[in-house]
Amino acid sequence: MKIGIFDSGIEGLLVLKELKGNINFADIIYYGDISHNPYNAKTNEEIQNYCLTIGEFFIDNRVSLIIIGCKFATKVVLETMKKRFSSIPIIGLYDKFKISEEVISGLEENSTNNYFKKKKEHPKVEYFVAGNPEQFKKLGELIMGNKMKNVYQVINY
Repeated sequence: MKIGIFDSGIEGLLVLKELKGNINFADIIYYGDISHNPYNAKTNEEIQNYCLTIGEFFIDNRVSLIIIGCKFATKVVLETMKKRFSSIPIIGLYDKFKISEEVISGLEENSTNNYFKKKKEHPKVEYFVAGNPEQFKKLGELIMGNKMKNVYQVINY
């Protein structure tokens, strides 16, 4: 199983950091859309376009769950994404301090085979960045508290 997490910057890494400590059953793809940061300076239509593009990226990468790690984007696009990508659960986080509780609850509600209880020995995390990956990596390592591997730049976004 793969989980997709995205944010317009690096604050979503706080979501990832919390999840990594509590969810060891899935690989994670993190998408940092720093080229469009901050979302709150954009129109709702622009935010929807960015987020739907990211959703397509996650679908192409076969994620089983999408987490919107940005409170602002959650308010603007959650319902639209749920309609567009109805084949998988999408969780929008309104409060980054209730991350694990919301995600586990969402998985339990959407799971038919209890995949969230199956532990992986070494879950993999990949970071995709729309913008400068080196800048993202430096800031991300401060937040995550360790070296970040598997950081890739998204081209043509």
